[in-house]
Amino acid sequence: MTQIPDKKPVNSSEDEILKSFIKAMPLMITAIDDDNLFIEWNHECERVTGFLKEEIINNPDPSSLLYPDPKYFESLKEFWVKKKGTYINQVWKIRCKTEKTKQSVGPISPRIPCKGWRSWAIGLDVSELKDVSEKLSESENLFKTVYNSADTGIALCDMKGFLLNVNSSFAEMIGYEVSEIVGKNFSDFTHPDDLGVELAMLNSPQSSKTSIMFL
Repeated sequence: MTQIPDKKPVNSSEDEILKSFIKAMPLMITAIDDDNLFIEWNHECERVTGFLKEEIINNPDPSSLLYPDPKYFESLKEFWVKKKGTYINQVWKIRCKTEKTKQSVGPISPRIPCKGWRSWAIGLDVSELKDVSEKLSESENLFKTVYNSADTGIALCDMKGFLLNVNSSFAEMIGYEVSEIVGKNFSDFTHPDDLGVELAMLNSPQSSKTSIMFL
């Protein structure tokens, strides 16, 4: 969430127009008063978390619903104090009513005061993006595990045939250390009788920017 502290007063009519505009934004909007009680919890907050405004607004302990892990909540409070209530693009883990944890990130926003709101924040649900990122990371880790533990020799090379990486099986098969192979051209380790075939494969239209060789 992005915390936006109160800076300077505005007149009542401008303030109401501004609040109406803010509340209508398709983003999570929250605001607290001088007693640190939520006084704004818009429809997007309800949609993302499942908690209705009646459950959050004026609730003396909303953290028990949104941040039930005491250690995690303490880390958030330390962050808020350190940043003095002003921050951008910070990802929070929010516990939803369904018990599922979602990720919320605050985009860059101006520091705009709203009368009656000691501070307010905007947020965006980025849970799906985080899930995709985590799955990509898991896939990458799985590939690295298979790559490094495979009995088959595997080498990655660029379009010019220079070796970017090789696994230990590849190095063992040709009798070199991995450090001696990386950066060299695959032709340096290819038998002359096989070089023509290997070059044809490397230069084929189907070849990608990075080629994988198996031995």
